[in-house]
Amino acid sequence: RVAFLGYAGTKPHSEIISNGNIEIVPLTELKIWQVGPRFFQYIIKVIVQSFQLLYTLLRIAPPGYVLLQNPPGLPSIVVSWIFCLLRNSKLIIDWHNYGYTLMGLTHGKRHPIVRIAKWYEELFGSLSSYNICVTNAMKEDLQRNCNIRAITLYDKPASFFKETHLSEQHNLFIRLSKDYAPFKAGDHLPDHVERSAFTQFDAISGRATHRLGRPALLISSTSWTEDEDFSILLDALKGELSRKLLVLLKKPAVFRMNRQGV
Repeated sequence: RVAFLGYAGTKPHSEIISNGNIEIVPLTELKIWQVGPRFFQYIIKVIVQSFQLLYTLLRIAPPGYVLLQNPPGLPSIVVSWIFCLLRNSKLIIDWHNYGYTLMGLTHGKRHPIVRIAKWYEELFGSLSSYNICVTNAMKEDLQRNCNIRAITLYDKPASFFKETHLSEQHNLFIRLSKDYAPFKAGDHLPDHVERSAFTQFDAISGRATHRLGRPALLISSTSWTEDEDFSILLDALKGELSRKLLVLLKKPAVFRMNRQGV
């Protein structure tokens, strides 16, 4: 059996909800009084969250393993480590990033809170039984900077992820073209042909097809934070493309890059 602990947000997939071997244990996001200095507020928040998480963990059946995503790791790493000691369980940390680097974006790298968070993450992160990450670069960084040995496990999409039918792709591009100019066809067409920058639909034949010479389309499969340099990927593409590239991001929403640069 598997117990999922986390804050309520995006609704889990129906296969997870309907699975009798999976228990979803929601955590309530507590409201902390905004009284006193910010540093004091942060300490109170960490203490309250620690007791809340430990109390919730102790109410579930003792697990063989605890899999923890980091970040956020403050205070979940030390609480999970204590819980594993009490229940004789193994702690596995899934390293997505470092929590202290995210805090550094708000407070600055040299802020005392950030320095404490860095020390905390490196110390208690090294006490886990196993560590995993999704890239060899993260694996090497963990070993070099934190003396943490990790195993690289690449992401694999679930079986319900399928390639979108071309007609659905076309309908999506047409909808996007109403708000974003790069998706527009930019040429005059017969009345029976509907065209986006990537696809076209012929009403006579009833078929949707890809356009020849269409731009390359790059979509980030995951979100990322401001401390991650996504421009490295774009820089790697410079000089390699003979066509325009359309990149979809949350920040910024849409921009183009050609062979000369962004």
